[in-house]
Amino acid sequence: MIERLFPHQEEARDFLLAHKRGCLFHEVGIGKSNSAISAVNKLPFGKLLIAAPKCVIVGMWERYDDLPIKQDVEFVSYEYISRNYKVFFRTHSYDYIIADECHKLKSYKSNLHKCFRSLTKFGNGCKYAWGLTGTPYATSFLDVHGIFAALNINEFKESRDNFMHTIYNCKVVYVNGPHFIYQPVSLKPGMLDILVKRIARHASVLRTQDCVKLPGLTTKEIEIQGMKTKEYVDAIKGIITYANEQKETVNKLACVQKLHQLSNGFVYDETHKVHLIKKNEKLKVCQELVEMELEERDKLIIVYIYKYDLECLTKMLKESKLSYTTEFSEFGSNQVLLLQEQKAMGINLQAFSSCMIFYTFSYAYLEYNQTVGRIYRVGQKQPCKIYTLINKGTSERKIWSAVQKALNMDTLFKDLIYNLEDV
Repeated sequence: MIERLFPHQEEARDFLLAHKRGCLFHEVGIGKSNSAISAVNKLPFGKLLIAAPKCVIVGMWERYDDLPIKQDVEFVSYEYISRNYKVFFRTHSYDYIIADECHKLKSYKSNLHKCFRSLTKFGNGCKYAWGLTGTPYATSFLDVHGIFAALNINEFKESRDNFMHTIYNCKVVYVNGPHFIYQPVSLKPGMLDILVKRIARHASVLRTQDCVKLPGLTTKEIEIQGMKTKEYVDAIKGIITYANEQKETVNKLACVQKLHQLSNGFVYDETHKVHLIKKNEKLKVCQELVEMELEERDKLIIVYIYKYDLECLTKMLKESKLSYTTEFSEFGSNQVLLLQEQKAMGINLQAFSSCMIFYTFSYAYLEYNQTVGRIYRVGQKQPCKIYTLINKGTSERKIWSAVQKALNMDTLFKDLIYNLEDV
């Protein structure tokens, strides 16, 4: 954390002070946290809640013993609030609330969203409530509405359905008796300009390129052959048959994860035991890539998704006699950081490395963007390299396409399940 603010951070601080309910939608890595701390320090002394995902609380906020916060501050993870939401909002009240990585509040039905709607009500004593995120929009403007509704921003207090039908042309995706479930298809004519103006009244929106000069960023896909085996094809067909039979009752995320695991040569069963189909051909390519990059730099990061990935990568690094760690605090003394993508939020790694290898990745653009932002951010001095390893001829190619196009789960699921040309 730094005390001296850049001009764009000073503007962000002033924006927050002018909005009792507001957000900083600033891209990853341009210093939202510093602006928020500076803003809250200008308010009268009171009780402050800083809430964020657990990995951000532990990996960033609690790591700084000398944080210049001049309030009675309490750090609480979203996971804790979600588990205890029925009691939390009744037993806790705050003068000020900062919701870091506030895109986590977007889901209307989640316990976290419900709890924040109660915590941030003006009648509950909360004077200021601010949200911070670099990724407010994943699939539609309903994400932004969800964030604003959780923070009790008056202009966005209409119901989700009313908001959706006002701005979007919608289609019916599911019928259950008298109940219809709709999905937004396209913005109605003229609505984009109206939405931009509405959002700008409550959020400061800023891109990295508009305020910070960063070194170059190179991204490269590396396709690997050899994972489309007979066992893979049979297993994929089994998953697809099951999904088709189950129709709307199937767990779409679980299916996508199974397809991704199979694309990488293994699958977890119901007891979370690993069944190996074939050793992942990525490992050899990853090893060669790591050794090549470490000839030019001292450290790099390998991103993974599954625990089995971690086992394979750990074994590979040991055989290569390379020092590695899974802890951010130990990265400085090791050559490789093994970083699980789900934990790649709110941590600053730009001082340690400028190279990142995605061994595996989730389907979500938001997660990918957050992860890249760990090194490509304010303070990075070197040009950055991002590698993505993709097993050719498998479902992983479509999952990577979903990342690039920021597709939602429903669209990805249909593409994977109903288009059989890959198998």
